[in-house]
Parts: sequence; C-alpha cells; structure tokens
Amino acid sequence: AALEGATVVRTQCHEAERELPYAAATELITQLVTRSGASATPPEQLAELAQHIPAVRRRFAELPAPLATQGEAARVRFSEATHALMHAVAGEHPLLVVVDDVHNADDVSLAVLHYVLRHEPDQSLQMLFLARPSELRRSPNAARLLDQGQSIGIETLVLPPLTPDEGAELLERLLADGEDPGVGTRRALVAASAGYPLVLELLLRDWRQSGNAALALQLDAIVPVPG
Repeated sequence: AALEGATVVRTQCHEAERELPYAAATELITQLVTRSGASATPPEQLAELAQHIPAVRRRFAELPAPLATQGEAARVRFSEATHALMHAVAGEHPLLVVVDDVHNADDVSLAVLHYVLRHEPDQSLQMLFLARPSELRRSPNAARLLDQGQSIGIETLVLPPLTPDEGAELLERLLADGEDPGVGTRRALVAASAGYPLVLELLLRDWRQSGNAALALQLDAIVPVPG
C-alpha cells in the first residue's frame, strides 16, 4: 500500500497493555504526527492530543493551551482530535491504519477508533483489524466492534489455514536461493505446519538449525508409548 502512495501506520496490541487506556491509540498517533499532512490538523486539536501524548508536543512545540476537561468529556475531545489528525493525514495521501491483535487492544482505544470510523465516510481512510477468532471472546468490546461494525462499513474476512499446495508454495518462497531440503523434508514441513504460515516459518528455522533432528521430521516417530 505504501508503494502505491498510501500512508500506513500500524500498532501491535499486547495483552499486558489491555488495561492501559489509550495504549493502542497513542502508538498510532505518535506515528501519525510525523506523516505528511499532519500539520494541517487544527492547532487546538493537536493541543488536545499533546496533553496526553508528549510526542505531539515535541513535534509541534507552538501549540495553544488545551481546554480543561475531565471524564467522558475528555475522552470525547480526544476522539475528536484523533479524527481531525487522521482526516488531515488522509487528505494528503490515502491512509491505512493497521491494528494487529485487536483482541488485545484497550477499550478506550477501541472506542476512539470506532468514533473515527463512524465520522469518516471518506474512503481515503481505511482501517485493518487483525484478530484470532478464538481470542475475541476475551475482549467483548473488540468482538462487538467487529460483529456490529456493518453499520460503519466493517467487513469480516476469515482466513482459513493454507491448503497443502498453498503451504508448499509458501515454503518455496521462504527457502533461500539454492536451498533444497529434499522432497521428504518439504512434505514433512508443510504437513507439520497444519496450514499456519507462522508455524511453517518456525519449523523451517528449526530445520536449518537442527537438520535431520528437526521437530517436523520427528513428529511421525511420536507414539503413545514413552519408550
């Protein structure tokens, strides 16, 4: 997307930060203020963000004093300011916001992103939320955002595990030039990965380190008998 001219910002959500308000939003805003178009954001909106995020004040030193707000009013003003910043950046180049492991995102950030989506009908701003379905039940607000997001244009794309042929193609792309594990090892790596790309990468790394003692080559030898 970036090679096609878009502005891309990404945050990785962590389970340990799920109870930390604004954690995901702060990471995104810290990146956004350095992007082209950010300076078109109204100063009073930047000032609102700056009182929560020092990186904004470092980027824009001459900002007015923010309004004194607390509680829900402060969250609404923060959401408005985030929307103003994203709208300004998207006005320069199409903006893609990626939220990885959204099931670990804090609830306040989810509310802020929902607000932005609800108030930004322009297709020059898009968000991509990534989540493991089995983990969504641990975050009711994330599950609600994706389940009830049709009203604000959210579409769900389920990615099933790779087929054996797709796994073999991915393995071919992961192999270094001139690296040939052999037909048997290739089949063992693809089969042991069960169609999960990250698992295939890890198994390939293990094979490079352990050779014939790699885990993928030993799985068939595992039987219920301990001996």
